[in-house]
Amino acid sequence: MAQAVSLIRAHLSAEPIVFWMSKAKPVVAQTGTIIGDFPVFQEGDVNTVGEAYVGSQLVNLNELDGAGAVSWKVEGHTNPVRLRWLVSTAIKARSSRALAIVDLKDQKFDVRVQIASKADKLADKFAQEVVEAFYNLSDLAYESVKPFKFGAMRVPKNAPAFSNGLYERYSGMNKFELAFAQALDSSGELWHRNPSAGGFYIPLLSEGDTSSFFPDFLVWKKGLVYCLDTKGSHLLSDAVARKLFDIKEDNKTKALVRFITEGRQTALREKPTKGGYTVWKMKAGSPTAVHVADLTKAVVECLK
Repeated sequence: MAQAVSLIRAHLSAEPIVFWMSKAKPVVAQTGTIIGDFPVFQEGDVNTVGEAYVGSQLVNLNELDGAGAVSWKVEGHTNPVRLRWLVSTAIKARSSRALAIVDLKDQKFDVRVQIASKADKLADKFAQEVVEAFYNLSDLAYESVKPFKFGAMRVPKNAPAFSNGLYERYSGMNKFELAFAQALDSSGELWHRNPSAGGFYIPLLSEGDTSSFFPDFLVWKKGLVYCLDTKGSHLLSDAVARKLFDIKEDNKTKALVRFITEGRQTALREKPTKGGYTVWKMKAGSPTAVHVADLTKAVVECLK
């Protein structure tokens, strides 16, 4: 399929957008306390030794369906690794951003410990405490002095064209997303279809399957950035819990997240009924569902 490079319209400009996690000093202070409370281990002592298990199973080749149970026995010790590696791996598995801010230079992490030892288990508990402190003491901040840069995008030459998009053409949208994009375009507001690979993202402040939120669409209106995401109702509960929020700069709201689902819903985990669309937004600190008849009205509700 023929490809074309879609460039930002020369006559359009967008408000800068960037979100980052603040309160670094309290996080460093709290993680420093957690490190200080972590015990010092001596290589070779009982707390750094892990038992290795070997399993065996008796199988009768004439009766393969009747294999006996697996028998386990202790046979030697597990391999030793640096405690620092165990700790950093456990933290990274929960949050790479937390790992970037924690200081693990303390000599207590130089010791070698064996897998499945008490020290290994405490390393995982330590990682949990560090990541919890990181999330609890971090906030999302809107920083207009460090704008996100939008570059060129490669799209098919026959991709749908739009009048008010940040780019002239967009591709890769499903039926729901394309219909919503057309409704956005008809609103006359400047908007952008945000790609999930290499696009703009918001870091999330809780553990989950993803560490970043890539909203489907961005809209700029009267100094605000609207982050809009079309969502299947079966994916809504986790999305609302982790991604539905407003973001401020100097105590002024600068960005708002909205979710749009097909059908009518009045509560999370409720099976939607056919007809219209539901816009989800934060109101008085709680997720609120607003049912509308069509996508044109959904866009209007999203941008309120």
